[in-house]
Amino acid sequence: MKSRLTSGFSIIDEVLTELRDRGAANRIAVTLPESFAENWFIRRVPDFYHQNSAVDLRLNASNRRIDLAAEGFDFAIRYCPLPEKGLDAVDLFGDYVVPVCTPAFADRYRLSEGVRSLSGIPLVHLENRTPDPEWANWESWSGVFDIEIDPPEGVVRFSKISSGLQAALTGQGLVLCGIAEAYDAIMSGALEIPFGPAKHVPTGYLYRLVSVSGRPKSLLQRQFQEWVVDTAGAFAESVSGLLQHDPQR
Repeated sequence: MKSRLTSGFSIIDEVLTELRDRGAANRIAVTLPESFAENWFIRRVPDFYHQNSAVDLRLNASNRRIDLAAEGFDFAIRYCPLPEKGLDAVDLFGDYVVPVCTPAFADRYRLSEGVRSLSGIPLVHLENRTPDPEWANWESWSGVFDIEIDPPEGVVRFSKISSGLQAALTGQGLVLCGIAEAYDAIMSGALEIPFGPAKHVPTGYLYRLVSVSGRPKSLLQRQFQEWVVDTAGAFAESVSGLLQHDPQR
């Protein structure tokens, strides 16, 4: 009797182990910045679902720096320099800082490519947006293109909470955004680049797909990595086209 029970428990344990392994093979845990998740990734990930209906995709949209090895995440999409030892990274694309606003805001303040002064125009200032030393703020952007701005007093300020995209979409002011996050809103016509796409400043960091070095990947995880890389490549080409041609003309 005891041997039969032991045998039965062994079979149950084997079945549970197989189910856990099968579930793990379909599971992909990804962490990525909140604004990037909302404005870029979520809009594109249905394509991966359509190709892989069995996937158990677990997304963590957080600006907290996740320890992939300790917290059990398979991938991170990060806007970062080259990662530290123990992590592998695949470059996805760089970013470009551009001023954006709603078409109604641009009309109200008569913004156009020929404008040489932003005096009196509400500017949204983002503080501690990113540690990237080459990310342009209003002072550096205006210096590159020799455009006058008012001293940063009595302006709308956001501190490390978002890309500022919502402030632009709600017409609160002119916002310097990364084109990676503003792209879909620009292409839909919800936002525009009032001074033309040529007035962009490239950033220093890259968006990268990060994973733990030496950790085996399941077939589905490898397919996810390929999908991210392919999607990022197509996006980078689209951004290049946008910066060379104004779609609003």
